[in-house]
Amino acid sequence: PTPPPDHISYAAIPPESPVQSTASVAGRLNGVSGANALDPSSTIHSTSFRAATVTFQLDRQDLTSVNLGFFATDTAFMVNAAAESVTPTFGSFRVGDNCPLVENPGQEDTDSNGTGDACNESEDADGDEWADDLDTCPSHSNPGQEDADNNGTGDLCNDSEDSDGDDWADGLDNCPLDANPSQLDSSGNGDGDVCNDADQDGLLDRVETNTGTFVSSEDTGTNPLLADSDDDGIEDGTEIDEIGSDPTNPDTDADTFPDGADNCVLIANADQTDADGGADEDSSLPGSQQYGDLCDADLDSGGFVNSVDFFDHFQPCLGVLVDTDPECDAADFDGDGEVYASDFEHFLTLFGEPPGPGSEIPAALIAWGRDNFRQVSNAPTDTTMTEIVGGWFHTLALATSGTITSWGDNTYGQVSGTPSDAGFTLIAGGAYHSLALAADGSVVSWGDDSYGQVSDTVAGTGFTGIAGGWFHSVALTADGSLVSWGLDYSGQVSDIPTTAGFTAVAAGGEHGLALAADGSVTAWGDDFFDQVSNTPGGSGFTAVAAGSYFSLALAADGSIHSWGDDSYGQVSNAPTGAGFIAIAARGRQSLALASNGALVSWGWDEYGQVSDAPAGVGFTAIAAGAYHGVVFASEISGEANIKEITAADIAFLVTYGGESDADGDGLSEGLEALFGTDPLDPDTDGNGVTDGDQILLGMGSKSTSVPSLGAGTLVALASLLLAAGIVGARRRVGVRRNP
Repeated sequence: PTPPPDHISYAAIPPESPVQSTASVAGRLNGVSGANALDPSSTIHSTSFRAATVTFQLDRQDLTSVNLGFFATDTAFMVNAAAESVTPTFGSFRVGDNCPLVENPGQEDTDSNGTGDACNESEDADGDEWADDLDTCPSHSNPGQEDADNNGTGDLCNDSEDSDGDDWADGLDNCPLDANPSQLDSSGNGDGDVCNDADQDGLLDRVETNTGTFVSSEDTGTNPLLADSDDDGIEDGTEIDEIGSDPTNPDTDADTFPDGADNCVLIANADQTDADGGADEDSSLPGSQQYGDLCDADLDSGGFVNSVDFFDHFQPCLGVLVDTDPECDAADFDGDGEVYASDFEHFLTLFGEPPGPGSEIPAALIAWGRDNFRQVSNAPTDTTMTEIVGGWFHTLALATSGTITSWGDNTYGQVSGTPSDAGFTLIAGGAYHSLALAADGSVVSWGDDSYGQVSDTVAGTGFTGIAGGWFHSVALTADGSLVSWGLDYSGQVSDIPTTAGFTAVAAGGEHGLALAADGSVTAWGDDFFDQVSNTPGGSGFTAVAAGSYFSLALAADGSIHSWGDDSYGQVSNAPTGAGFIAIAARGRQSLALASNGALVSWGWDEYGQVSDAPAGVGFTAIAAGAYHGVVFASEISGEANIKEITAADIAFLVTYGGESDADGDGLSEGLEALFGTDPLDPDTDGNGVTDGDQILLGMGSKSTSVPSLGAGTLVALASLLLAAGIVGARRRVGVRRNP
């Protein structure tokens, strides 16, 4: 007869998430019929179990039918293939199991998507892209399926791991970092109240007590299901953390203007007087900042009220009628038509602060999306950051000093293991591990080391770029060659290009991208969704980014090219047109930054990664996590908006900032210095009228000469001011702390 097949191919369905290991598979014939049946113990030789086709070479050539089964020796699951009849011809056939890792003899496929009901992605309670029946920890997202003790239960569900000590294992705990034995989840979204922010307003549900009365940041009185409880146009978290206004009162200063439309949110100004005529008074921030005169003593529009505002703008207007010099209108805070003592006292209350807060108060760092590990609510407020990158559930930021801040998921020490040194120049995030590039070009890794992502980190110096995939990493050398280490499940390590001349690198789930000097893109690794084979040809690309199963490239004209998995519109919903300046991707979502600083997000929107992305313009940096996003507001990163209290500012406060009235004449020491009167003599000119009556009540010339500041101030006085907290060494522009 015609010879039977010399091999049988088993087609394994590719995983939707990282697979635990490259399993070595030993196959065994369970039953054979034919003229020369094999002993059931005969071995089927095989290659490694991969996400594509595995070929089993048969020992004999005279089979007529086979009942084939095999198991993975170093994993906890058994795979059973359906019985097949073998036509005695050379060739191969695929075992037609629509759910090969779960027993389903009926092959039910309700939605006719080619995947059996038993392992449909729709049955994935924790959203980690592993069907519940296959998931080692179905109650908690664990795309890596880590199981260090090989007990069949994922590490995140092991009873021994209870980080918050509430007797709920981390994998089952709806708030693994905060003790909540009741597991109360009022919003029903799977995240407990003590760590959940159901309305994404920046406040945890546990502090939003819904009483209607603001008491403190731990008892806000706001509604946990409404981002703007008082409907004043400003979200509750912004009111508390950035402005200092009352989130339960739509008009904090009671001037009839709701906070969101008030150009001085904290100071009553019913006339909304703004000498600047509605101009954008802080162009370094997104949107248009409208600050009324009463809360804007930043007379030089430098973003900060300091001694320059006084000497160059306020002092020359002292005693001047606004009608005679309209340019002095901005210094007439009380609006009485003349710049005088009361205006100066008001100026002092605003000294050392940014202008405002006004009707549009942007955050310096904005995060949104899923917050199960506080990757959103724990975003830092430091504004010296120059770079941000996203991991799966954690985020990293690099400061101008070269120090690194991490927040979010710390299951594998990806936060607590962050190096404390300064001098780093680049950062990158993997699924559960992180990387940083030191000034000497050496690479430092920390976090998950299941596949050598940390322990196998490349040694040496002189590296110029880094990237992190799910469980592997890539580094770029000085000559543009690539080095990779970690999990090699789909050739993401072993198939890396061996040529040099690359200038940038990106890592997806199990594939990689590299950008050559001429702007051409090279891809390698997992190609199940054509994220490698569909890589665009040509040159002139300027940046690359990679999600789990798709890729992005930015062309020279700012247009975006996307290819690979399109399950959630990662490809088809990519923005059209040109003018984009940056791209980012992770999981199944993408971000892009337009030339005007506007943000565009597309892809999977299960946790608001797309729909909750902030609007506006002026953003300068973007980062994507698996289920969250992060952006910087315009020029917030770097030293440009960090204002120093200078020696001149301290000298000004020493001379003019005193509040006591030693001689009891009704003038503070600051006003006595301003008008040149003797702070120890209530009647400096001896005319029988106290200095206070003469100046404050207008019984003398309002144009009294103002003494200029003497040269130099004792360092000891400056030190005392700093130590006493009268002035701060550094201030942040654009965000006002809660008082």
